Amino acid sequence: MTSINFTGVILAGGASRRMGTDKAALRASNGDALLTVIKNRLQEAGAAKIVILGRPHEKGGLADKQPFAGPVRAISDYLDEQTTGSQHLVVPVDMPNLSTPLLRALVRSNTWANFASQHMPFFAVSDSSIPSDIKRIGDLLSYKEALTIPVPQGSEQAFLNLNHPSDFSNWRTNYQLPTDSIPFTQGAQHHV
Repeated sequence: MTSINFTGVILAGGASRRMGTDKAALRASNGDALLTVIKNRLQEAGAAKIVILGRPHEKGGLADKQPFAGPVRAISDYLDEQTTGSQHLVVPVDMPNLSTPLLRALVRSNTWANFASQHMPFFAVSDSSIPSDIKRIGDLLSYKEALTIPVPQGSEQAFLNLNHPSDFSNWRTNYQLPTDSIPFTQGAQHHV
């Protein structure tokens, strides 16, 4: 397999209002903070570098130019400063069930891509500015005509998003960190 040079981008600048505490600092059953879990996944997927949006105090962290303006604005501001054609795998800090094979599937797309019915994670290519009127990830993916990759059978739980204390409690009780045994099958279509 040819190696693709990409940057792992972790979205971690939200206020975590629904959770009531900083999601990035929540601990998985193995004791790692969710931020560490996602960093590890990106490293395993082959990221050459990892940046953490909204966390200037972290190694690899960058301050949001417009704090709390939402993920699309944070991504847009970040991509605007990157080299044209550079590639970025964007992952939120609150999706700890993502497996390395799923992330690698996005990277292999080599173009803007996301999984069917899932706005996160996604693969992005720094290619042009994102209009300021785009506020939602789904609208961004449509604007970029992102490739839609089918969700591999049996991997639906990989996209679990931890937004509320009950989500986190349920996850800690019922799930373990991914073992990367979910196979990936190709077959994709572009957003239209």
